[in-house]
Amino acid sequence: MRNIENLNPGDSVDHFFLVHKATQGVTAQGKDYMTLHLQDKSGEIEAKFWTATKNDMATIKPEEIVHVKGDIINYRGNKQMKVNQIRLATTEDQLKTEQFVDGAPLSPAEYKKRFLIIARY
Repeated sequence: MRNIENLNPGDSVDHFFLVHKATQGVTAQGKDYMTLHLQDKSGEIEAKFWTATKNDMATIKPEEIVHVKGDIINYRGNKQMKVNQIRLATTEDQLKTEQFVDGAPLSPAEYKKRFLIIARY
């Protein structure tokens, strides 16, 4: 899987991402669309989902993990993803939010253990 930071215009995408932000809009032609901010551990990218349905708008929310098929384009000098297909991750995908965000390098228990050792001195 390629990270967001390594995606370039012209690349195709077929990956899982964490939804950081999701907003709804209506085109000048009156069609619904969504602007999503998708992330992985390497960064975030804005994604446009021009064929969003009312069901998509009701279910695709921040903190959800989604599987996206799309294309990376250059829009006004910035990388942007054009979403062709999207679905929510299922339990069968066996994914956790922690896989998409930076976390501390040690577990909370390990930090507590180290703190208590240092506190004794």
